[in-house]
Parts: sequence; C-alpha cells; structure tokens
Amino acid sequence: MPLYRYTAYARDGSTQEGQQTAANSQDLAKQLQARRLILIEHDLSAQRRLPSRYLTRLIAQLSPLINSGIVIDRALQILADEPGDAAYGVFIQNLREGVKRGQQLSRALQDLGCGDALALAVLQAGEASGQLAAVLLTLEQHYQRQQKLRADIQSAMLYPAMLVILSVVSILVLSIYVIPTFQELFSDRTAMLSWNARAIFAFSNAVLAHGWTMLALLVIGGFGTYVGIRRSPAWKNWWAERQLRLPGIGGYLLKMTLAQILSLLAVQLRNGVPLIAALELAGGASSNSMIKNRMRDIQNEVRRGRPLSAAMRHIPNIPSLVLRYLAIGEETGRLDAMCDRAGQQLADETTQRAKNFTTILGPVIILTMGILIAFIVISMLGAVYGLTDLAGT
Repeated sequence: MPLYRYTAYARDGSTQEGQQTAANSQDLAKQLQARRLILIEHDLSAQRRLPSRYLTRLIAQLSPLINSGIVIDRALQILADEPGDAAYGVFIQNLREGVKRGQQLSRALQDLGCGDALALAVLQAGEASGQLAAVLLTLEQHYQRQQKLRADIQSAMLYPAMLVILSVVSILVLSIYVIPTFQELFSDRTAMLSWNARAIFAFSNAVLAHGWTMLALLVIGGFGTYVGIRRSPAWKNWWAERQLRLPGIGGYLLKMTLAQILSLLAVQLRNGVPLIAALELAGGASSNSMIKNRMRDIQNEVRRGRPLSAAMRHIPNIPSLVLRYLAIGEETGRLDAMCDRAGQQLADETTQRAKNFTTILGPVIILTMGILIAFIVISMLGAVYGLTDLAGT
C-alpha cells in the first residue's frame, strides 16, 4: 500500500504534518477525516524497506510484554518510551499509531515496509486464531535460534579467514619490499641463479609491474561473475547445482539449507499456516535457485495429495534422517514438531562440522604459510651463499 506525506488542518486550526498509508488519495482523505483532520495537500513518499534488525528486535522486546498480559498498545508505548536508537523509536511510534487506528500488527508492519514473509504469515495466522502471544514467543525462539546458528558459523570461520588474509599480506609485503633488495645483488648474475630464486624474482617483478592491473582484473572478473549469477537464470541455476556438488562443501551447504527450510516449516505449521502456503514461503526463503525449483515441485505434489515425506525426495541427496522424521510426523500428526527436530539436528550437525573443519584448517593454513615463507627465505639465502662462494673464487 502506498505511503503518503500529508499536511492537514486540525480542529483547533493548527497544521499537522505526517505520513499515512492509504490505497489512494480519496482513502487518505477519509482516514484523516476519521481522525478529525482536513487534508490540505499530499504526495507519495518513497517507502523504505524495514531493516531486518528492527523486526527481530521488536519481536524480542514485544514477546515478553505480550506474554505477561500487557495489551499491545501499552506494550508498544513502553517500547517507544525507551531511550536509545532514535530511528527505532520513530518506527515503534509509527507502528503504535497504526495499531491505534485499528490495524492488525501484521498489517501495520507490512505498511511500514516489513518484507519478512515468515513473520507476516505467522503473525496473521496468530491474529486470526487469537494466539498472538504464543505466536510472538515462537517467533522469538526462532529468530534467536537462527541468530545463534549464524553467529556460531561466523565465529568458526573468522579465524581461518584472518589467517588467509594475513598470509596473503605477508607474501605481498615480502614481494614488494624484501625480495627487490635481494634482486639488486644479482642484477648482472641472473642466469647463474637457481630456478626457485628466478621464479621468486619473476613473481616479485610481476607484482611490482602489474599488481594493480591484476587486482583490477580480479575485481572486475569477480563482480562480473556475481552480476551474471544474480541476473541470468541459466547462470544462477548452473551455479546453484555446482555448489551442492562440491566435494565436502556441497553436503554441508545442502544440510544448512534444509535446516533453514525445516525450521521455517515448523514455525508456520505450529502457528496454523496451511502446509501448501508454508512450503511456498519456506522454498522462497532459500538462496539456492535449484532448491527453490525443487520446493515448487514438492508443493505441487503435496497439493495433489502426496505425503510430504515422499515429495521431499525431489531434493537430490536429501539425508534419510529428514525423510524419516517427516514420515513419523505425518503418522503421528505432529509434523511441526518433527520438522523442528529434524531442522535442529541438521543445524547442530552443520555447526559442529564447521567447527571441526576450521579446527583442522587453521593448522593447515599456518603450515602452508610456513612452507611458503621458508621456501622464499631458503631460496634467497641459497642465492646469497652462491654469490659469496663466487666472490671467494
């Protein structure tokens, strides 16, 4: 729904300015008239997308208040009165105004630019069933779990990433500042050097002469590949399939994607969202286009009456654990609980695998870095000793 900036007269003759969502200008005038305001002028306002951190923060703060029995208007007032982030306070105030006008929380969030389809679908189901407090608690737990999973994986990958960066920087510093000083000693004796010393000097010369060009080509190539994958469906599908076929990494990526899909399904099914709609939303949330296409096939098969556990076989190399849990959930009528358990088990497994991988990767990077630097130092010392022997003769 469009967002309008407006100027209006109040009953006391004062002029008020603000923003309001409305279907059109006539609808805007009616809404202001209901608030005893007379519309003077208006124009469309560019509606910004609501930052995801605002939504997760809102859910985390609003859930305990609503579950304590506080009505939503009072809860939002409490949040708006908290000192801190001014922009977040404005968002809470606008949200409260929407609720005071009679909007459901989900609709007010949507009008303010919320693009999280999961939160909107689950909130709408909770509002329709009168279980808003339980829905907020479920969303709070879901976002906390997702945030913990993301933080665990990022912290596990931080150390190897720093080692790689430091290794590359060290080699570049040696190539730019250290190796050229040795090369001056052999300016007229290059042919007498060993193959490894000549290779190191050639690499140093290439970095000094064409370093910026190589960096520019690397950036342009990487950016061009990224744009091609983002905009070309053929490239996107090709890359999505290759990701899941990478030795070692492909299985890890598949399990991490499935953990996200199953977690989304569990949250929605637990809160009354129909299975077909839940599958559509969970598939659309995946960043892998191949998984998205497979989820559409699964959705169509479930719509035709096929069990979810059988339809999920459309995903290549899906772990048997997932199919087993889904089959148990369908037999017992607890599909939401089994989706949640399978998703949590896959998330724990991927986190542990990431930690194990980085535990091994750290020493490997250090060893590789040590071998490279030792190769450079030994090559330079060998060349210097050769020059000394030559001078002695």
